[in-house]
Amino acid sequence: MSRVFGAREIYESGQLVVALPYEDFVCRELNRLATSRYASVADRSELLGLALVEIEDTDAVPDKLLVHYPDFKMDQAYTRSPNAIDRILALLRHHFDRTLEGYVPEMGKNRVAQVRGEPYVDGGGEGDPDPAEAAGWDIRPGGEGKGISIGVFDTQIDDEHPYFADKTVETRPQDRLRRTGGPPKHTEGHSTMITGIILREAPGAGVTVRQVLDSVASVNAWTLAKALADFAWQAPDLLNLSLGELHTDDGRTPLIFEAIVRLFPNTLILAAGGNHGNIDPGKMPGLPQGLSRSAPTWPAAMPEVVSVGSLTADMKLAPFTPKIVPAGAEEPVAPPWLRYGICGVQVRGTYLRGEVSIERRGPMGQLLVDLRTKNGKTIPNPEPREFPKDGYATWSGASFATARLTGIVARTMAANRLKGRSGALKALDMLTPQDGILKFNP
Repeated sequence: MSRVFGAREIYESGQLVVALPYEDFVCRELNRLATSRYASVADRSELLGLALVEIEDTDAVPDKLLVHYPDFKMDQAYTRSPNAIDRILALLRHHFDRTLEGYVPEMGKNRVAQVRGEPYVDGGGEGDPDPAEAAGWDIRPGGEGKGISIGVFDTQIDDEHPYFADKTVETRPQDRLRRTGGPPKHTEGHSTMITGIILREAPGAGVTVRQVLDSVASVNAWTLAKALADFAWQAPDLLNLSLGELHTDDGRTPLIFEAIVRLFPNTLILAAGGNHGNIDPGKMPGLPQGLSRSAPTWPAAMPEVVSVGSLTADMKLAPFTPKIVPAGAEEPVAPPWLRYGICGVQVRGTYLRGEVSIERRGPMGQLLVDLRTKNGKTIPNPEPREFPKDGYATWSGASFATARLTGIVARTMAANRLKGRSGALKALDMLTPQDGILKFNP
């Protein structure tokens, strides 16, 4: 299975996500129309209410389906994407609309969620983690945040980091980062930093870390959803998702993220709002041309989720924060789906120790070439970088803004004896600009 770009998104090339109990029906209809067995159910989850359907030889299927609807070849729903899975999906929706009198089973693509910092949006090195000192890191009494449970779904974590020695960080063996062979990629330190930032604000909270992102900080939505479904019974007070999927080609809310939200009725989900506010496709060949600086990030853009964007130290929108410029306005503002802002520029946090490989990659995971600074100096890629033995770094991005807000909410909840989603929303309402937080669209 390979990954492909749509007009504005990344997804698995031969997979559909179908709502239960329609998975067998959708497969039968596709195979009947294509006069061969192309589709089959690869996985299903009663908790999610969804199934994963795999389609073989996807490039051949659209022409098979067009035999039944030749005029649909000129429809915008068919022509807007050159990728086979998009066209298969459009044809199936058209078929069901015609044959089921307007009823269309819920279906979607298996999209890819990622962590991308400034290297994603400008192809430079400004978004890389840099070594930092540990002095002055502990700022709060150890009991603050006690009694609040937090889930972090991210990369593997360096659970042996000295800062976590007296903290409550629960992991399984597969969630723990261990050095094997060469130095780890810099993205592998993402969870270590997220968890440390949360615990700096709420050192008494209990954090459960689950690894879903791979070594280059990427995961398809089905894998993420299955992992969250397995975790949902724990019902944490807060769930930190410092990851996201940019836009959707058809404008629909991703089916899988709707299922994820249903799994956590008493948990407040906080999600990163993205780092594409200064995106320039001219600086990164191959970037989706339809992607804009205001494109929504999922699941952050869902109304049930608290979306977080980055501010600068002086409480302005960070250059990479998604933004819009309303008619007649002189300054950009946060888009309507972005709800809260907190400093996400040069955030200090716990990080990997020793040598780390800084690998600047494009949205499809490829190593970028011919990178240069603003002054024209060549940027090596990959680049070895040494981090101090106590393991601290500064890094910029919505991921770290989200972690900061998660920790502050946890601390506020504990101080006011609040629990669950309703308690978290009440704690959010208590926060003010004096706490370093702006409410864009609360």
